[in-house]
Amino acid sequence: MVVEAQPQGHKRLPRTRANRPEVITRRTRIVIYHEAEKGIWEINRLLGISRDTVRLWVKRHQEEDRSHQAPTRRDKSCHA
Repeated sequence: MVVEAQPQGHKRLPRTRANRPEVITRRTRIVIYHEAEKGIWEINRLLGISRDTVRLWVKRHQEEDRSHQAPTRRDKSCHA
């Protein structure tokens, strides 16, 4: 019996709607417009995506940014 090993480190994402290239591109555009200081309503109008969807992806992007930041220590001297 011969068992072929799959290469480690390369995992294929599940084929869901959220992982389709066009959906990823849309989310990327939302984030780029938001970082360019466009408002929710303006992004909605530019991309033809509902405001709720724009809010969702902006919120997720902000949460992801916070999770990648190193925790900071509070300076004890300011509490003395």
